[in-house]
Parts: sequence; C-alpha cells; structure tokens
Amino acid sequence: MDNSKITEGSVEDFTNDFITRNKGFVSYKNKGSSMVMYYTPISINNWYLLKVVTGAKVDEMSEPFRATVMKFTFFIFTLLIISVISAFYIIITYTNEKNNQLKELVIKANSANKAKTQFLSKISHDIRTPMNGIIGMTNIAIEVINSQDTVKNCLEKIDLSSKFLLGLMNDVLDMSKIENESVKLHPEPYRLLEFQNYMDTLFRPMCEKKNIFLDMRVVETDYVVMVDKLRFNQIIINILSNAVKYTNYGGKIDTFCENVINEKGKLKFDIIVKDNGIGMSQEFIQHMFEMFTQEKESAASNGTGLGLAIVKQLTELIGGKIDEKSE
Repeated sequence: MDNSKITEGSVEDFTNDFITRNKGFVSYKNKGSSMVMYYTPISINNWYLLKVVTGAKVDEMSEPFRATVMKFTFFIFTLLIISVISAFYIIITYTNEKNNQLKELVIKANSANKAKTQFLSKISHDIRTPMNGIIGMTNIAIEVINSQDTVKNCLEKIDLSSKFLLGLMNDVLDMSKIENESVKLHPEPYRLLEFQNYMDTLFRPMCEKKNIFLDMRVVETDYVVMVDKLRFNQIIINILSNAVKYTNYGGKIDTFCENVINEKGKLKFDIIVKDNGIGMSQEFIQHMFEMFTQEKESAASNGTGLGLAIVKQLTELIGGKIDEKSE
C-alpha cells in the first residue's frame, strides 16, 4: 500500500497506529474500487484485527445514520424557525399592545385636559355672573343709600347671588371629593318616617309658593335603615329641587315608595319622584348625568349643571342606582 492509493489517512498514520497499538481506519483505492480497512489491536500475542469492506458497503451501513442525522437536523432547524417566528410574534404583539395602551393614555389625557378646560370655562362664567351682580348691586346701593326700598332690593339680589355662589362652591367641592374617592360615608339609623317629614317640611312651602300640589307618601310602615343621612338627603333634595324648579304653577309632584322588599334584615325599595313639569328631551336624557349638562331650551336652567352628576355619583356610592323617564 502506498500513499498514492490512500484517499483518507496515510501510510505513516497506519504505521504509527500499529506501533502504538491504536485503532483506526484507512480508505484507499483498489483496482478502481473504494475500500476501507478498519484495524484494532487485540490482547492475544499483540495481534491486530483487520476488516476490509468496500466503500459502497460503508455507504450502505451509514445511510440510516445519515438519514437520522438529516431528520434531526431538519427538526432542529424547523424548531429554531418556529421559535424565531414566535419570538417576533410575541415582540410585535407586545409592542402593539403597548402602543394601544399609550394611545389610550394619550386620548384619556387629551379628554382630561379638554374636560379641565371646559370646567374652568364654565366655572369662570358661573362665578363671574353672580359676582358682577353682587358688585353692581353694591354700587347701586352705595349710590342710593338713602333710598331704603332700593337698598333693600339690592341686598335681596346680593343675597340670592351669594347663595348661588355658595351652592356652586359646594357642588364643586362635592364633585372633587367624589372624583378623588375621598367621600367617607357615615351610616346611622334613619327612620323613613323622619325622612318623609323632613322632606315635606323643606319642600311644601316651596310648592305652595308656586301652587304646586305635593303628595309626599314615602312610607306606610316606619322602617329604620342604616344610611348616611347627609348624602341620602342630598340626593333626594337635589331631585326634588329640580322637580319644583321645572314644574309650572299649578302643577303636581308625587313622591312615593314602591317595590319594598324586607329580605334578611336588608330593606330594598324604590323612591319615585314624579312630576308633570316641562319634561326633558331625549337628547338631554342621554347626557343628563354629565357635569355642566343642562337643558338649553329651558328658561329655568339657571343652575350649575353639577347637581345631577353629583346625584348619580352619590347614589352609586351608597350602593343604589338611578333611572329616568320623561314624556
């Protein structure tokens, strides 16, 4: 065997392996055919075991192994591609979610800024109007200080404007507390008959001034409930005030209770305030519980536009709900 016929390995490597008793193989050409000779030392008399096979036989024997390697390689490559695609999908999805969240935050921030601008504009107008009235009436009273009737008339208008400003400030403070979730409820026993008498005392004189018939029949049985008196009264007072304001002379207001359920010590009921006043448009009803929303067509719309927004928030705060209907 010479190196010219060897295709893999060398005579020197073969010789060194024999001397050092290492195993190995040599590929060579024999009469144009590829041959492979494997050799390995055995312990008997320093002999070597030799095996010579053709290259075709080697290829035939190694084909299953190569097929297995190819399949494994293809599987690993496919798994890698899927992993890369999945990683890109996750990154893109996460990025899109973050972008959508940022867009929502931007929209909310813009809406909040717009709401603040509208709030300041509306409040500035609502404050400026009665303040101008107070200043104007004060100047008139000073100029005609000796005219008792004129001064009295000015003082009455100043009193009305001052009460409007006080009501406006109270409404703004209430809305601020509600939005900041700083309203603390203080439940205490409240007899519904006491509540009915209190509302009757407040609103019957107001109704008599406008010749409005007030039917106040909240309860037939004197139930006692645990509720925040201040907030509960505030809700009903606001609703009844609107009923009196928007009911014409000679009208009627009914306040009654229905659907009373006494279940395991918990009292559930609906308080209905019904009047035959000027009513509300369907367009207004859709936005009536939003801040600064008023029925523009109504000449009686001289409030702050915060009352119903406060009513809805307080009603939900004490665990109730409010519905409306207008014809």
